[in-house]
Amino acid sequence: MGAGMWAWKLLDAPLILSLTIITDLSVPEKIMKRWTEFYNSVIEKPLLTSTIVLVCVALVVVGLSLPYYFSDFDSFIAQILAEAHGMIFDIAVIGILIYWLNQNGEIRQRIRTY
Repeated sequence: MGAGMWAWKLLDAPLILSLTIITDLSVPEKIMKRWTEFYNSVIEKPLLTSTIVLVCVALVVVGLSLPYYFSDFDSFIAQILAEAHGMIFDIAVIGILIYWLNQNGEIRQRIRTY
């Protein structure tokens, strides 16, 4: 008797039934099911989704700007610093706008409540 025959004789009936159910899926279906489960688990976690998007975008941006970084470092750093200052300004303006909108919303909510 081969090793496979022993394996089948050692298994009890419910386990054999569960093994046949698992093996009924073809390889592409198993891969698709696994990717679907992974996609759903990522979508359910906003912090994980944001991190994955950040890493992907950072890799693309760094990969595209690497030749410029090596060829003309001084000009590249000056442009990075200019963009950093612009980003700080954008965050400040957007932050103040969101804070102002939030305060107005709370005031209107209090007025409606009382």
